[in-house]
Amino acid sequence: MKPQPYYIVPLLIKQPTWGGRYIAQFKGIEKQISDGVKIGQSYELAKDSILLTKKTNLLPFLLAEATDIAHPKWCGPQAQTINIQQLTKISLLNKFTQAKENSYQVHVRPGHEFDHWQPKPESWYYLEKGKVTLGLKSNISVDQYRQRCKQIYQESLTLSQKVKQNNLKIDEARIQLTTFIDQDHPSNYVNVAYPDKNQVLDLSSCGIHHSWEADPNLPHGNILYEVQLDQRDEVSSIRAFDQGKIKDDGDIRELAINDYFQALNTNPDANQPALYIQTTNSHQENGAVITCIFNNPHYQLTQIEFSNSYPGEETQLKNQFHHLFVKEGRIEIIHDDQSWPLNKGWSVFIPAQCQQYRLTSTTTAQVLKTTAGHTV
Repeated sequence: MKPQPYYIVPLLIKQPTWGGRYIAQFKGIEKQISDGVKIGQSYELAKDSILLTKKTNLLPFLLAEATDIAHPKWCGPQAQTINIQQLTKISLLNKFTQAKENSYQVHVRPGHEFDHWQPKPESWYYLEKGKVTLGLKSNISVDQYRQRCKQIYQESLTLSQKVKQNNLKIDEARIQLTTFIDQDHPSNYVNVAYPDKNQVLDLSSCGIHHSWEADPNLPHGNILYEVQLDQRDEVSSIRAFDQGKIKDDGDIRELAINDYFQALNTNPDANQPALYIQTTNSHQENGAVITCIFNNPHYQLTQIEFSNSYPGEETQLKNQFHHLFVKEGRIEIIHDDQSWPLNKGWSVFIPAQCQQYRLTSTTTAQVLKTTAGHTV
């Protein structure tokens, strides 16, 4: 097969509790998403990504429930496709995310693995201002924090059982659990931070507590572009508090509180938010503004801002694949005298065998380029 760029068919994940309409609007497909459907994430690159083998004027996408992404539904034309694994091995997972809150969690540090837990280095690039919890507060009692998480989990289990036995209505159970949590909320033990638009939160070192948080002053929640190692959630995300969520049928998420505290880096020097919330650095190159968003041994994310044409250093593949996501504007990827148009919010995969390409745009465009592990 002759080397060429490929359009990526994004996998949109419905998240009714913390998603929204931002991603669909960003991609220009809001009319194709039913009213009331909330999208929490779009998988822009994964080890099982589907690629279009031929150019098409209307790009399709996949839609899946958060609880069952193994059987997504096609939306749009089913053009000829291949699985990305037919071209190369991918270890990264790129997500475009809208999240108002999620569980208190941590990922085990490389070299500190235990039981079945594996590291999941991840980094977030904020497209809008957000709110997070990040690291432990100084001078707290870790034992008291652990005990409080266990108390809340036990209360959740008790209320869950009452709902399932029809001894308590779900709405009343949620009220009771919220009241119990607010007596000593876990947020009393962790730092709260507000990453600004275009700031980075780099959690690639792992071991640090984190969560997305809802805020009435931030109606969209946390809007970010994530790059991480493509590690299964059940072996990487260790949870201690699930924000008081109870499903309509009374089910609650299983937590691993003891494991969370075993994986947690409790060193006060390592729990300062300023260590992880970073600003970006830019330089001029070949008429473009090149911004290093994050750069670590696992992956690199670079923004290329240009107008007219950019054939510079960032378009040389150097034996690595490139993943391009259009953050602003509309671009064309020129390779081997052929053009691949790409609108805002969509992605293309360029195999290493393409060697080089050129970017063009009739306006000022911003492109996020991801590459895999390298030497920093």
